Amino acid sequence: MLRSAVLLGLVAAIGIALLYQGTGGQDAVTYLQDSVPYIGADVPQELGYGGDGIRVAVVDTGVDPTHPDLKVRGRSFVGQAEVPFDSNGHGTQVAGIIAANGGMQGIAPGSVIYSYKVSHDGDAVSSDLIVKAVRQAIADDVDVINISLGVNRTNRQIDEAVNEATREGIVVVVAAGNDGPGAGTIGSPGINPNAITVGATHNNITSRGPASPFYIKPDIVAPGVFINSTSLGGGYNYTSGTSFATPHVSGAVALLLEKNPTLGPSEIKSIIVTTTDLASDEHGEQFPVEVAGSGRLNVTRAFNAELIIFPTSLAFDIALPGTADTEVLRVRTTDPPVGDIGVRISAPDAFDVSHETSGDGVAFTARMVQGVSGEFAGRIFLTHKATEYSIPFVIRTSEGAITASSDSGTLSLGVDAPGWSFARIYVTDSKTGYTDAVSAVPGRDGQLRVYDPGTYWIEARVTAGDRTYSIYDKIGVTQAAERGATDVLDIGLPYRQMIILAGVTAAVAASGVALSRYRSDSPAADLSS
Repeated sequence: MLRSAVLLGLVAAIGIALLYQGTGGQDAVTYLQDSVPYIGADVPQELGYGGDGIRVAVVDTGVDPTHPDLKVRGRSFVGQAEVPFDSNGHGTQVAGIIAANGGMQGIAPGSVIYSYKVSHDGDAVSSDLIVKAVRQAIADDVDVINISLGVNRTNRQIDEAVNEATREGIVVVVAAGNDGPGAGTIGSPGINPNAITVGATHNNITSRGPASPFYIKPDIVAPGVFINSTSLGGGYNYTSGTSFATPHVSGAVALLLEKNPTLGPSEIKSIIVTTTDLASDEHGEQFPVEVAGSGRLNVTRAFNAELIIFPTSLAFDIALPGTADTEVLRVRTTDPPVGDIGVRISAPDAFDVSHETSGDGVAFTARMVQGVSGEFAGRIFLTHKATEYSIPFVIRTSEGAITASSDSGTLSLGVDAPGWSFARIYVTDSKTGYTDAVSAVPGRDGQLRVYDPGTYWIEARVTAGDRTYSIYDKIGVTQAAERGATDVLDIGLPYRQMIILAGVTAAVAASGVALSRYRSDSPAADLSS
């Protein structure tokens, strides 16, 4: 079996110099202090919440089960050992930020750590082991999975394991990675739209978005430089990196789940991501969304929040001056009825963004009022019962538009753009991340069948003369196609695609390749001393 080398998000003890080389600003004076009150986790703790009984999986280098501050269960996927002893220290540091309860106190000191060891030394780990660990966490019925590791590219197997966990009601929190400051440096599982992806404040090496035209990554940032946590041998040590920002969010999730045990992964993510503080540099300039996502973790605000907002960010696509695009935020509350909601919009100068409230939604319409091109950022603020919620958005301009319609699950897809001659159109299921593609030419749309209702993201890569550019759109499907239909759709180049599909099918059948779902018969053992 091919094995993907997966670099761990390790940046151990980068040093004080990094404090002055990073993105700086309002967070610079706090990292030598206790990060629990800094992110507001002390408020729910003072009210008696500690994440009691919440099971948090740490997929990492193992955790030291002899550390007096930690309660640990779990297993190892490395070698023959069943016990996930940590020989590196990375996993023990991650676990302490979440759940230390002794000489130091983590974000959720009442939670229980389930350690799944996937690496000895923290340098590399097989993606297969990450998948096995996530599936073991599902089998062990954990509530939260913390993954402070990843790859700098897309890995379908890891992303599907994350999707499987969220479908089972588990909140998955992952590190953005330490491959910054270049753009587009977030890989799997950080690019997964169902995960909460965490960057580190005041850290110039944090991986950055964009990860997709349709959603914002990272989702959030948290303290990740000079964090004091549990270490091997029963002691404590300072460390840095997005690996250690991530468990701050996992601990916050544990606190929220203790207060709101019936909420699912998408609801918890909404509360965490929309209640952030704006993150800015030393000059007071806000970090762009591809650096800081919605902003910096604020546990107090999340703990007091009652609104659940979908989605947690918006993207508007506008083709020409005077044209508009409308996107809707769906809003509900943990304590019905919703009541009054205040709306404030911070929009780029070249656009007018208006809103209209109807039922459980707030519709926002972005209209271009000046002739500009490119991508622009803004932010929507909702106020409910004295709590403010922040929803970032982007506005993209393009030279054309996608034409899309749905008839009983069959999508007809084309392009309306000057001088175009060909388009390859990609359709992605927003829930699963699965992508399919069709081709279109002027006068002949591509057709694609979808089998599940929901929202589908569309990207058309358009050829016009010697240029190629992309156009984006979305389509909602309420009536999906029936599975098992055998008719062949006209998709632009049907004969060639059918030949390729037939060849691939024959090759797979001949090789006897089958996907098997990992299932362990060994339950997690209690390792606490």
